[in-house]
Amino acid sequence: ELRQARIRLGEMEDLLKEVKKESKESRKVKEAMKNVQVALVKKGEAVAELSDEVANEKRMRKEVEEQLFALEEHFEKLEVRYARQRGELDDKRARVSELEEAKTRLEAELEEVEGTMTRCDHRRQQAVREHQETLQQLDEVQSLLTAAKQTLRKHATAAGRLTFSMEGVKKSCVGK
Repeated sequence: ELRQARIRLGEMEDLLKEVKKESKESRKVKEAMKNVQVALVKKGEAVAELSDEVANEKRMRKEVEEQLFALEEHFEKLEVRYARQRGELDDKRARVSELEEAKTRLEAELEEVEGTMTRCDHRRQQAVREHQETLQQLDEVQSLLTAAKQTLRKHATAAGRLTFSMEGVKKSCVGK
C-alpha cells in the first residue's frame, strides 16, 4: 500500500507539475490575451482617432471645396469686372487721344490767334502813333485857329473902327 501510495504520490506530483506547467502556460496565455486585449483597445482607439481624423479631413475637404467654389465665383466676377474696366480704360485712352488731337488743333489755332494778335497789336500801336500825331497836328491847328481868331478879332475891331470912321466920314460928307 505504501508502494502504491508512493506511486500515486509520484503520479500526483507529476500531475501537480503538469498542472503547474499548464497553470504557467495558462497564465502566459491569459497575459498574452490581456496584452492582445490591450493592443486591441489601443488599436480601437487608434481606429477611432483615425476615423475622427478622416471625418475632420472630409469636413476640411468640403470646406476647402466650398472656399474653392467661392473663389472661382469671385474670380469670374473679377474677370467680368476686369473686362469692363479694360473696356472703360480703352474708351478713356481713345478719349485721351481725341483730346490730345483737339489740344494740338487748339494749340495751332492759338498760335494763329497769337500771330493775329501780334499783327493787330502792331497795327494798334501804329494807329496810336498816328492818332498821337493827328492829336499833335490838331493841337497845332487849334493853336493856329486861336491865333487866327485873335487876328480876326483884331481885324474885326480894326474893321469896326474903320467902318465907324467911314460912316462918320460918310455922314460928314453927306452933311456938307
